[in-house]
Amino acid sequence: MIIPIDLAKTDFEKIEKLDVDYLYADISNFDVWPFILRERHSLDIPFIIMLHTVYVWAQALTYIVPLIKKEDVIVAPSNYAKSSFLKISSNFKPKIIPHCLNIKDIQKNTKNIPKPRKKTITFLGRLAESKGVGTLIECMPKIIKEVGDVHLNIIGPLSGDNVSDYPKSFYVKQLEKEIRKLNLSSHVHFKGFKRGAAKYTSLAKSDVFVNPTIFEGETFTLVNLEAMAAGLAVITTKWAANTELVKQGKNGYLIDVIYDRDGSPKVNVKQLESSIIKILTNRQINNRIRSCAKKTALEYDCRKVMPVSYTHLRAHETSLHLVCRLLLE
Repeated sequence: MIIPIDLAKTDFEKIEKLDVDYLYADISNFDVWPFILRERHSLDIPFIIMLHTVYVWAQALTYIVPLIKKEDVIVAPSNYAKSSFLKISSNFKPKIIPHCLNIKDIQKNTKNIPKPRKKTITFLGRLAESKGVGTLIECMPKIIKEVGDVHLNIIGPLSGDNVSDYPKSFYVKQLEKEIRKLNLSSHVHFKGFKRGAAKYTSLAKSDVFVNPTIFEGETFTLVNLEAMAAGLAVITTKWAANTELVKQGKNGYLIDVIYDRDGSPKVNVKQLESSIIKILTNRQINNRIRSCAKKTALEYDCRKVMPVSYTHLRAHETSLHLVCRLLLE
């Protein structure tokens, strides 16, 4: 039996009375409390530990590495996540199991969605400076000049926190100010938070997906896979785990990340502009890349990544899918 650790937090002392094989610790940024509670209650039950955002690992693992037991299983969604962990501790070898989605259903439900006549670029993700939304907006005047009536749809919670659109974050207000300054109000549209069918419909209506991230914690970048599942070419940065999914010129384009004199990363804007323009103006290239992107996405279908017997689970239960596969191998 597997017990997710977040459900067991308040009744940790009762776990030893249950027939538990693993405690599943799908915990962002390595919270230390489950490890401390396991020690406090002297539980001889191994954890399955899912690795998440890597940029805070160093500090967190200062406390946690000594509490990881050899029986514990560490799961990484990408080679990038695995190698990042190994730089901190080489005593444990993470097992790579990629994230997955119900790709076949996504493609079935988005197959016949008509596209609007206007060219559409879509960004989907958390609205934070490190995700590169501002850089994408900066590219829009050049793209409009070269292509014509192009629109940018920005999908993500406007509050910058979880799934809420209210109140608007300071960063979103800054972006709105920049949009007005560049006279882009009729071309750039904040769509707020979307989930499920609404999200995939918005993606399917687009011409290209752009994700100019320089966020340190991109351990898999699920939004790139979601865009491919909806049949979009993906333009993203040559950054973190992005290169493990996106292949240059095949299912998308990878944009170089360059560095300022102070060592801070930034996106190569000219590359980003030219890649978007190429996709929007060359239908043959776009169709070829979109076709390849859909095939790539199928490699991450839950039926392929995990045992068939677990395909009845909902797509958002990705982490549990991975555990099921792990325990049955």
